[in-house]
Amino acid sequence: MVTLARRNARLAVVVATFAMSLTALIALADPLDTPSERLVLAPPHCGSEADALRMAMLSIHAYVEKRRPNGPLVRYLDHVDPMSPPQAVTILLRDESETGVFLRRRALVRMLSVVPGDAEVRAAVQLLVGPQRTEQIYAMLLQLEHGGACDASDPADVANKAVALVMGPSPYRNCSDVENKVATTVPKESGVGIHGRVIAKASLDAARRGLDAQRWKTCSPLWGESYVVEVDGAGHVVDNGKCSGNKLDKCMPAPGVALPIGETYDTGTLTPFPRPFFEKFVCDDLPCDVRLMLRIRAYRAPTPTPAPTASSPSSTGPTPRVTPADPAYSLTYSSPEGWKGFPYPPVDEGQVRLYAEDPANGSGIQTLTVQSDKTFGFEDWTTDTAVLLLLRRIEMADYLADLVCCRP
Repeated sequence: MVTLARRNARLAVVVATFAMSLTALIALADPLDTPSERLVLAPPHCGSEADALRMAMLSIHAYVEKRRPNGPLVRYLDHVDPMSPPQAVTILLRDESETGVFLRRRALVRMLSVVPGDAEVRAAVQLLVGPQRTEQIYAMLLQLEHGGACDASDPADVANKAVALVMGPSPYRNCSDVENKVATTVPKESGVGIHGRVIAKASLDAARRGLDAQRWKTCSPLWGESYVVEVDGAGHVVDNGKCSGNKLDKCMPAPGVALPIGETYDTGTLTPFPRPFFEKFVCDDLPCDVRLMLRIRAYRAPTPTPAPTASSPSSTGPTPRVTPADPAYSLTYSSPEGWKGFPYPPVDEGQVRLYAEDPANGSGIQTLTVQSDKTFGFEDWTTDTAVLLLLRRIEMADYLADLVCCRP
């Protein structure tokens, strides 16, 4: 990997709510210089098969974002060279595991949500599902595009619906069906936004536990570590004893006693001293080793909340859902602090909200709607870390299903 040559460029990339207007984009403090080097997204030469699969997904994200009409990331990715969609899906097709099947389904929806008319995307779709189903999916996209109404439907919902009608349910881990998955980039005054949503049939209690930050490492490969740290008698964070000499690659805070998983807590108000939450976010063997501490606030509703309501099912468009005011579980993270000089986004905050329908048959399996909104930013956009972390944050929105459907 090469270092991006964008000198004297300072940019804060902020990921926020998805309701901001796409026309509000581009409020950069300084113009960006034309880069003299390229960042090529390709499978690492000495990496594992898992590394190649994840790089293929990063290429999917970069490819579609570079071609999104009026896309908020186009300017930041103009020097990035992803694999073509057919090249990327050829790698994805090598994974025959349960995870591989779901990865391909996510790639399919992602491409169809953003640039379905792109020739390379259509070629990739044909590799993924075959010529007959490709024609069926594209016909269904046209049928669902306006949903029988005057206003156009959300492209991501249309893509999810079209794929589900042609391909059938999408079971994954502890979810009997992941019926909707969205990762949307949107602009904000100072940068870019990402919103994630997953609608799945699963156990509410299991989903609460999976969404708890203490379980992120257990449930998803995006995290190298995630735990509440230990502090000494003066309230200072204790390290693991490997933070001197040439051991910095293993330098991390010492883990503290875990908090009740899936329950209500606030790491900023623990007594006698607050105990930060440590997160190690990785980009496989790429130069994206981010280590930081956050404040985590989790809230579990004492009683089941009202279900998201749905209109009568229709074959002419996506089923709209109305989210209740109060979630069954929510988690917020904020106040990032760097760890021992490792790179980290100085802005890193967001929230995850889990809503649940009341089970009708006593099975404990409910229709769960999970929404995430992320805000993060680097002041300096000259590094591989910043670009790769942004692409991985898009992937994080897609990886909500790993947390909701977690099988420890």
